[in-house]
Amino acid sequence: VVPPGMVHAFSRLCSLKVTNIYYQSEWLSEDLFLLLKQRGLVPLFLAAELFEHPSTKRVAHFCLNETTLEKCIDELRDICQALLHDTWQSLFIKTCFIKFLILLSEAYCMDSESTHTLPFRAETWAVLEEIEDRLLSGTPFSFSHCAEKVGLSSRHLSKVFMKDVGLRPHAYFIRRRAHHAARLLLLQNTSLTEIAFQLNYSSSAHFCNQFKKLYGISPLE
Repeated sequence: VVPPGMVHAFSRLCSLKVTNIYYQSEWLSEDLFLLLKQRGLVPLFLAAELFEHPSTKRVAHFCLNETTLEKCIDELRDICQALLHDTWQSLFIKTCFIKFLILLSEAYCMDSESTHTLPFRAETWAVLEEIEDRLLSGTPFSFSHCAEKVGLSSRHLSKVFMKDVGLRPHAYFIRRRAHHAARLLLLQNTSLTEIAFQLNYSSSAHFCNQFKKLYGISPLE
């Protein structure tokens, strides 16, 4: 599994067959805390896109046994079949893809060098959960209020969060809000004004500017 911006190579090849599978982390952005309950899934497939901690920036290598490989192929086959039917909903494809990721994450956790969970402190988890709650409910995020809830000063909590995540809380919030915006752009026929309002941007122009800074393209593009 190769995170964004990383490279890899093969050596000592013999009868190699390669299947490349590309995915966008934004497809999964709504279900972060649900996916965290599955061992290895977020560390393997989402952490490098979400966080800036050095431990997330590595290429993971692991093997599949024949049974798991066949199950993975079945899920990919169902996805390909679903793409041929306009009447099949995207929920079916997403479900197959998540099942595929779970199969891989379970195989990954069998490896002795795998990272099953993210080694964040409780205070960091509290901030992450508060951000997700605010984004999904479309309500403003207040870091000072979050610090008050966990019983730390804003300065101390910011340092704890930075050490775990590799980003300041506000920078992480901006990134996650853009992820949610991208999900809405990909999955719904929603106007930019509606997305800006739903995610509590101050205006459509503010939304477009922050989105372009992160993705390098405008929401319309």
